[in-house]
Amino acid sequence: MRGLLLYSDNSGHGQFSSHRDFILAELATRFDEFDVFHSLTPEDGRAAAKGACGKYDVLIVVGGDGTFHNIINAIAEEDNPPDIALFNNGTLADSGYNFGIDGSYQKAIKVIKEGSPKPVDLFKVGPTYCMFMAAIGAYSDISYKTKRGLKKDFGKLAYYGEATKEAFKDYRIRGKLVADGVVMELDTPFLLFMNGKRIAGFNINKNALLSDGKIECFITERGMFNGLMNYFGKADKIEPISAKSFKVSTDSDMPWCLDGEEGEVGDIEIEVISNRLRFYSL
Repeated sequence: MRGLLLYSDNSGHGQFSSHRDFILAELATRFDEFDVFHSLTPEDGRAAAKGACGKYDVLIVVGGDGTFHNIINAIAEEDNPPDIALFNNGTLADSGYNFGIDGSYQKAIKVIKEGSPKPVDLFKVGPTYCMFMAAIGAYSDISYKTKRGLKKDFGKLAYYGEATKEAFKDYRIRGKLVADGVVMELDTPFLLFMNGKRIAGFNINKNALLSDGKIECFITERGMFNGLMNYFGKADKIEPISAKSFKVSTDSDMPWCLDGEEGEVGDIEIEVISNRLRFYSL
C-alpha cells in the first residue's frame, strides 16, 4: 500500500515539525511505500493532492479545518481519489473530531494503523465542496477573520474572544429556505448547515450521521446573544431540518462561511454528494 503524507505548518500552532520523525517512523510500518510533501501554500497543497489521485492509496493530511477543506476541493471531482486519513492539527479542528480524531498524534496514528476507510458524504455549495459546515450571520465570520498570530498565541480563546464582540451586534438574516422542495421563511440571527456533530468546539448536531445522504439545517431562534444560548442547556430547543438539498435566498451581503473559510455572497444552492470520499476512522 502506498501512502503520501501532506502537511502544512500554517495550521493551529504549527507544531507538527517537532513530532515529524516520530510520526514518520510509526507510519512507515503501515505502508509498503511512503512519501512526504511539505505544503507551503494552499496552491501547492492542492496540486500535490490532485497528483496523489490514482498514484497513492492513502493521503494523510496534517492540518486544520482550512487545510482539509482545501484538499477536499482538490480531489472531490478527480478519478480514483485516495482514501483520506487525518492528523487533527488545527486550532478547533472540528473536521477531525467528526471521525473520532482529537489533537493527539497518538490517536491519529492508531486510527491509521487499526481503523479502516469508510465512505463519507460531502455537500456542495455552488462550486465548492464542504466537509462539515456552512453558515451565515452572527459568528459565521469569526474563523476566517481572526488573525493567525492570535490563534497561534491563544488557541481557541482567540475565537471565543471574537465571539464576545459578535454577541452584542444585531444580526438578521431574512429570506427563504427551500429544503427538499419545502419552502420556509427566514428571519434568524444565524443560519447553520452541518454534516457532522461538532462546530466551534461544541457538539451541536448530536444525532448526525456522516453517510446518510443528508445534512442538517439549524434555523437559530432569536434570543440572548443572537440566539447563541439556544444551543446550550436545552438540547431540543432547535430541531434541525434534515434534507438532501437546500436553496437559500437572502438579502444579506455577508459572505458564507464554508468549512471555516470565506465563501461566496448571496443566494446559494446546497447538494449532498453521497459517499464521495472515504475517510479513516475506528
